[in-house]
Amino acid sequence: VCGDLTSAFNFATPNAAIPALPSTTGYAPPDKLRHPDYVPVPPVVGSVPKQEAGVRNARALPYELFVRFDSNASSGDVSTRFVNSGRAGAVFLVYTAGSTDAPRTYTVEAGKHLQDKLAIGASGAYDFSVHGPNGFLRRFAGTQVKSDRFGGNETARPEVAEGYDVANGNLQLRLENKGGARCQFTIVNAYDPGTKIQRTVPGGDTEQLYLDLRNAYGWYDLTITVDSDATFVRRIAGHVETGHASYSDPALGA
Repeated sequence: VCGDLTSAFNFATPNAAIPALPSTTGYAPPDKLRHPDYVPVPPVVGSVPKQEAGVRNARALPYELFVRFDSNASSGDVSTRFVNSGRAGAVFLVYTAGSTDAPRTYTVEAGKHLQDKLAIGASGAYDFSVHGPNGFLRRFAGTQVKSDRFGGNETARPEVAEGYDVANGNLQLRLENKGGARCQFTIVNAYDPGTKIQRTVPGGDTEQLYLDLRNAYGWYDLTITVDSDATFVRRIAGHVETGHASYSDPALGA
């Protein structure tokens, strides 16, 4: 096999050019026939092949996926909505941390969404990871906060939602605090580990954050925590699709 298959998946302009193939001289038998009695000799010392360093060309994919999570309920579960605004169906797999159960599976066709409630323990703690195609990952961990207030005991109720800037391949974050007390969000991007972003959001307020992903070709892996709840984690990872060709994940080609 010669090539990286990017031309095979070029549906916009297929067969634009025929690649040059290497010569088979020295590899094929002189009579050009199959010989059933030929037994190839494996190497004496085997070795595991290594991933080549660097990134590769990657075709555009038709995915545009979201998971909307609401932990601030009064019941013993959390509301989760799986949204597929892309041009192809997608499967979401939901794993519960510490559980030996098989993942819950949600198949969502293009332009549709599904909604479900995920059960949590009596303590209100939860830790769910959602996996989708092409490196899509969302993790929701924390402790459920009741939506009402008693005796002025106000608490922060943080939540995070993302949006895609498909024109430029960048990401937008909405940092929301539905509670009454302030909280500070801390955002770390695994593709830019030297940079830490912190934003303080008062109770009942929202702040927008725009992230430039050009240095990582639209790939992102964000871990978001807050100072008001040591158990709160939101992890948002994947690739922003623009409808144009891009590059493979630079974290895999390092």
